[in-house]
Amino acid sequence: MQKKVLIIGAGISGLAAGIYAQLNGFQAEIVEQNATPGGSCTSWPRQGFTFDCCVHGLTGSLPGSKMYQLWEELGAVQGREFRRRDVYSKEADEGGIVFTAYTDVEKLRAEMMRLAPEDKAVIDEVCDDIKRFAKIDMPVDMTSLDMLLALPAMGLFRKYSMPVSTLAARFTNERLRLAFSRVFGRHDQSAAFTLFTLGLTSKGDGAYPLGGSLPLVRAMEERYAKLGGKVRYGTRVEGILVEADLAVGLRTAAGELRAEAIIAASDWHTTVFDWLGGRYQEHDLQEMLTKLEPSPSLLLVFLGMKDEAVDVPESVLLPAMRSVDPGDTPTTHLLLERKSFDPAMAPPGKGVLCVTLPSSYHHWNGLRDNHAGYMAEKNRIASEVLEALEAWRRGTRDQVEVVEVVTPLSFEKWTGNWKGSYQGWLWTKEASSTSLDNTLPGLKNLYLAGQWLSPGGGLHTAALSGRKAVKTLCRDQKVKFRSKV
Repeated sequence: MQKKVLIIGAGISGLAAGIYAQLNGFQAEIVEQNATPGGSCTSWPRQGFTFDCCVHGLTGSLPGSKMYQLWEELGAVQGREFRRRDVYSKEADEGGIVFTAYTDVEKLRAEMMRLAPEDKAVIDEVCDDIKRFAKIDMPVDMTSLDMLLALPAMGLFRKYSMPVSTLAARFTNERLRLAFSRVFGRHDQSAAFTLFTLGLTSKGDGAYPLGGSLPLVRAMEERYAKLGGKVRYGTRVEGILVEADLAVGLRTAAGELRAEAIIAASDWHTTVFDWLGGRYQEHDLQEMLTKLEPSPSLLLVFLGMKDEAVDVPESVLLPAMRSVDPGDTPTTHLLLERKSFDPAMAPPGKGVLCVTLPSSYHHWNGLRDNHAGYMAEKNRIASEVLEALEAWRRGTRDQVEVVEVVTPLSFEKWTGNWKGSYQGWLWTKEASSTSLDNTLPGLKNLYLAGQWLSPGGGLHTAALSGRKAVKTLCRDQKVKFRSKV
């Protein structure tokens, strides 16, 4: 008789866990609070437009790479068309574009030299190391051979285990120093993470899947269903049932569910502290909470446009003529992205723009019980963003057909993510040296999955965590793990 596995969450990690559980002889059932799958990897329709708050590029989109094989196992990339990026992003000032971050390393080198020929030595060192990062093929299983091949990469990651701002400070030219920090160091994460990402995109990985988030998720959902997996949508988990230090089921709003194992592909903080009451804590958990920093809360302003806005770069950092204040976090620059290249995002002849801003969870949380104040604040932010865009591109305001503002509370409501974070722990120097287990000490039959288990986040991280959770389950059940039918 098949052993039953209950999986909390139908995001990327939960669907991946479900697929691998089915492949290894378990009967999986996913419990999802929403009516659709995806978690953070989601999009939604608004008056003919599609607003997508997740996918910009997929690590593992390069055929032949190990991560591509992972996505093949999950049914996510077969038949999917990808669009490779030529430009990572741009920076503009009042007069126009001042810096273009090309994905081609030699074009990037030339652009940096254009701004700062006096910094040739540092520019050459950084660009040559991006090429070294590009040679890394991310492993799916850390075999002895994978670990041996990863030794040169470990040296690179150690070399750049510093904030982007620290690396940028090595440039003597102020214009290049500012451009590098602004374009590549949005949250001042680890420089290693940034250069590794640039290495991936330089060889064609990290390409954008046309159609965006939801088709990717639906393909995984279909793969899971064909393997016999089940999903219980619209069911909110309220607790994890524990008997004699064994996880035996879930308490939901609809009643209790029982199983031989639980995979919590859910918010890590909710799982450990709310559902388990903090009784089973990973070693040095409190110290870890003081060392690590969640990815910051974001505020997104989506604009459904009457035109395709083809004169707007696909990604550009804009100066605001005056500080935009998205919830007591003043910012002088806006990240503007154009999605008109994807026909799935808008009706013919129209387009979608998205402005991303750092924001304050604390501020928005203070408006949780004040609906009128919450809506007024969203309207204020939308107005300030439109004012900033109008100053940079005259006529933008008149072309706006639909406005949608997504706050940290929106992220929290949809995903349950702690403090409205959009993708787990920020990849800092401290985070890169911290290891999070996918089990909890003293508690058996519970396995963790999701972006919180590894710094940096991302769809590939979520998928890998679901795979690893089932591998650990197979180890405990003395079942030989397999990844294919």
